[in-house]
Amino acid sequence: LTQNQMVFRSCSIGGLTYTEDGDDAAPGDAPSTTATGHAAGMRASMLEAPRSEGRWSDLLQTVRAGGPAAAAVDDFCKIICACHTVFAEQNTDGSISYQAASPDEGALVKAARAIGYEFVSRGLETLVLRVDGVELTLQVLAVNEFSSERKRMSMLVRDATGGPYMLFCKGADDVIFERLASKSSAEGKAVESATSRHLAYFAASGLRTLVLAKAVIPDERARAWLAKHQKAIKSTTQREELLAELAESLEVGLTLVGATAIEDRL
Repeated sequence: LTQNQMVFRSCSIGGLTYTEDGDDAAPGDAPSTTATGHAAGMRASMLEAPRSEGRWSDLLQTVRAGGPAAAAVDDFCKIICACHTVFAEQNTDGSISYQAASPDEGALVKAARAIGYEFVSRGLETLVLRVDGVELTLQVLAVNEFSSERKRMSMLVRDATGGPYMLFCKGADDVIFERLASKSSAEGKAVESATSRHLAYFAASGLRTLVLAKAVIPDERARAWLAKHQKAIKSTTQREELLAELAESLEVGLTLVGATAIEDRL
């Protein structure tokens, strides 16, 4: 019998890696009984294992403490908690169950909850999150859906109480990296280089990876883009092409946030 279970194993945030002890140990630590797993372990052993900064389930402590890593960790957790197509179901005992068409998305949402960023509910144009026990409502202004051709999805969101327009994006490493801001700072370039090394190690370990990025969209640009988006949605001809072009125009100048590594336990 196969498990066919997706398990969040590790992540890279701001150029630093976080893993888990015990059952969810660092990639390559636990021996695999499958031929595929053995081959992946051999490939990973040829690369230098990144040093873990700690357990990913303790990331909330990093946010609470503030400091240089807090903002990147907060961005990472909000993206895996919000940027998806998962549905939340309230159970009679008050707990929340998730219905995910994509097992990877289900694993990411559950990992976010374990950290302390819980996806609570989805409305027609809103998402409710519970961050460290405090509810946060996001306006979902547009969703640029994932497709095998695009290899990414993104959401244009805004805090319901106001603030900047934010674009959350996740996808394959090649399509996200080519959409990063070209004039990154020296620190930004260092993060990109470290993340690339982490991705190579995750992939060599047989893990499924996604890259996360974000962008702050200026108010005037966001409003102009949303007007075009609404017009495209109502279009009776070339609707899909128009929406794809608009998504392409918005998903540029991104800032790299991190990467996720999920094990497919067959």
